[in-house]
Amino acid sequence: MTSSGAVKVEIHNLNSDQPILLAKPKKANESKIILAGHIDVVQGEASQFSPLIKKGKIFGRGSFDMKGPLSALILAFVNLSKKENNLPLTLFISSDEEIGGWQGTNFALRKKLLNGKVAILPDGGEKFSIISQQKGPLRLEIIFKGISAHAAEPEKGTNPIIKLFSFFSDIEKAKILEGNGREWQTTIVPAKIISTNSLNQIPEQVSLIFDVRLTKPKETDKKLTLLLKLGQKHSATIKISKVDGLIFKVSPENIFIKSWLRSTSQIAHKRPSFIKNATSSDGRFFALKKIPTIITCPKGGNRHADKEWVDLKSLEKFRLIVEDFITKKMDL
Repeated sequence: MTSSGAVKVEIHNLNSDQPILLAKPKKANESKIILAGHIDVVQGEASQFSPLIKKGKIFGRGSFDMKGPLSALILAFVNLSKKENNLPLTLFISSDEEIGGWQGTNFALRKKLLNGKVAILPDGGEKFSIISQQKGPLRLEIIFKGISAHAAEPEKGTNPIIKLFSFFSDIEKAKILEGNGREWQTTIVPAKIISTNSLNQIPEQVSLIFDVRLTKPKETDKKLTLLLKLGQKHSATIKISKVDGLIFKVSPENIFIKSWLRSTSQIAHKRPSFIKNATSSDGRFFALKKIPTIITCPKGGNRHADKEWVDLKSLEKFRLIVEDFITKKMDL
């Protein structure tokens, strides 16, 4: 990317295992359009890290999420930078999105290393659909205290697991855990139980960890509010982790979204649909900074799963859409 001399690159290492890269055209003095992506992937079998090209598709871990789309972003960035070396453009690549994005996108925006008027983030949807909303992720730990004792002498202790069972019975009665895929609603899922004991002990403490996906700000979400009240009723300690609950939302009427629709319709010969997405992305950090973000993706499938793939022709169309959009928005 730097061999042509058309771009300048910075690498920042807040955490040595999770660097970030920022690249700009050589003579760019400002940044208006951000091309954002991440290179980290979820775990997989060793065989999944040897890409396979078959029938016009690339198969392999991260091919769709998101090294395939990221490669298209990089190529678009290099092509445009060679044509005009003062474009107000930033290519941003992080390496911690799959574990929350706190050391990457969040850090870069908070420290003002990264700024712009619009971001393009190919990390959601498929077949060029555009994400209008994503749920806000939250990790919630409900902790119950007890008095430890030998399991053979339960009368000498207080078992916090019994308290947890009573709490869980209440949240089931309140129907907090109910949900279905047909409705856009907050989901609260018990994901993990942790205790401090050996098998022959009454534990001193037990924790129930919830994976929460919010459709409303956490201060106004009724399900979450009820869950917290029930935790207090059972004298539990409640910890909300730094996974933030930030909700992503962008208006279909946004001028950048409209421009992207025109570019996609012209090149892909279809008008993208708008969809809501239950998962989350680094788009929520851009939303926090009020930077409109186009979250979309070319054709692919099986994110985070076996036989993950992305379509090669669709990748090329995506690159052309990116270049067309940027060229037409040079007068930002």
